[in-house]
Amino acid sequence: MTHGHEHGKERCIELAGRLSEYLDEELPADLRREVEAHFESCSDCQHFLTSLGRVKGAAPLLPPQELPPERLREISEAVRRRLAGEDASNS
Repeated sequence: MTHGHEHGKERCIELAGRLSEYLDEELPADLRREVEAHFESCSDCQHFLTSLGRVKGAAPLLPPQELPPERLREISEAVRRRLAGEDASNS
């Protein structure tokens, strides 16, 4: 994938991690303006944002799913390890 602008893909990757916050209007105003300025010059990120917005809009239409108790325990344990600073791959 090529970019028709001056920044490298690292900037796109960095901002991609903030797109959910952007869509949820949770970014501080200065960062929101920075993200919007990037979108104006980056068609790749514009397309990604559009796709993410569609997924976010469709998600509430899906029926709720219950996790099996075993899977819920696995997730809870992984979160506990992550919060404790342990490597989740050590299990």
